[in-house]
Amino acid sequence: MTTKKESYLQAYKEMRDFWTAMKNDSRLDAWDGKVYNKRFPKFMEESFEAPQHYTFTTQVRAWKEIKQVLLILEGPMARYTTVSLYTMHGNDLGCLGFLDESGKCIDIASVKKAIQKKIDDLDKRIEILEAFDEEEATKKCEDLRNAIFWFNHRLPYEFVELRV
Repeated sequence: MTTKKESYLQAYKEMRDFWTAMKNDSRLDAWDGKVYNKRFPKFMEESFEAPQHYTFTTQVRAWKEIKQVLLILEGPMARYTTVSLYTMHGNDLGCLGFLDESGKCIDIASVKKAIQKKIDDLDKRIEILEAFDEEEATKKCEDLRNAIFWFNHRLPYEFVELRV
């Protein structure tokens, strides 16, 4: 039986490998300088096959003045990663823009930069999780709970009521 740690490690590695394959795929380069329209999200979804038990979608969202273009990889047990290519709040760019200065054409270097940022994040998560000792963390957590419990019991009742 796989542990929770092993399950998450496997998921993070699968997601990292998917984004790495996408970033290194030469088909993306053909979109550099092309006008952004509905063909780009369709190309992304048709060209990149998600790992088994995962789904990959490109979503274009808009709420009032907020617009987003997201690459989303969703997996089992609500594990997912999102690469935000573009977020616009009215006329202010809030996140990484993947369009050139004209605001119409795709800048593939920016797309790859956004994907690399997600790869780096997943690498860091994998590194942290590989070094994580669940038994030690559980013991430290329990020790901390006990310390807080005994500290609270030494405080005057009136103070305990006021600090909430």
